[in-house]
Amino acid sequence: RSARAAPMQISFADYLDYRDQSRSFTALAARSQGEMTLTEQGGSEQLRAALATTNLFALYRMEPLLGRGFAEGEDEPGRDGEVVLTYAFWQTHFGGRPEAVGAAMVLDGRAYTVVGVMPQSFDHVAYSEVWLPLALKPMEQSDRTRRTVTVVGRLSRGASVGLVAQELNVVAAGIARRSPATNQGWTVRVRPLVETINGDYTPTYTRIILL
Repeated sequence: RSARAAPMQISFADYLDYRDQSRSFTALAARSQGEMTLTEQGGSEQLRAALATTNLFALYRMEPLLGRGFAEGEDEPGRDGEVVLTYAFWQTHFGGRPEAVGAAMVLDGRAYTVVGVMPQSFDHVAYSEVWLPLALKPMEQSDRTRRTVTVVGRLSRGASVGLVAQELNVVAAGIARRSPATNQGWTVRVRPLVETINGDYTPTYTRIILL
């Protein structure tokens, strides 16, 4: 795409290639956004949900305020019955009570269990009220036309944004050769996260943007 094109999200399949083939990151994580219907006694409401790979909280080095984050394997379809609350949602819907951990929630007609609450400083990472595992079926994981995920990474010691961009564009070129119908002409842009996101850790994080 043109350098003037608006940044876009990438496919989960591309994320897997970047994760598996890059050497300049200690970790890469992916997240997506969506809306879900919360059903409670007396009615329902729409919630903004962030869906993340299970390593995202650890990548940010952010421990839950209460409970836990997602465990390995909980982003597999059928094993993704956990929800982590943002601090703001915990306050408005549970009154800041610790008993929120272990509570049941019905989202899109399915029962979930609250396993944790993130600290207030984490609320701005995604425009959301709850966090859920990003559980994609195999067909969804391999579909390069579904550009629905944002990718963040933690740089290895000594790696620079420029070097990482070069490395990932080599990976992108390989993807384009194998999948020209969906990836021909696409390049990767790597940007540091804004300073407000994680204080002193900011220079070590990057966000991958496909153009």
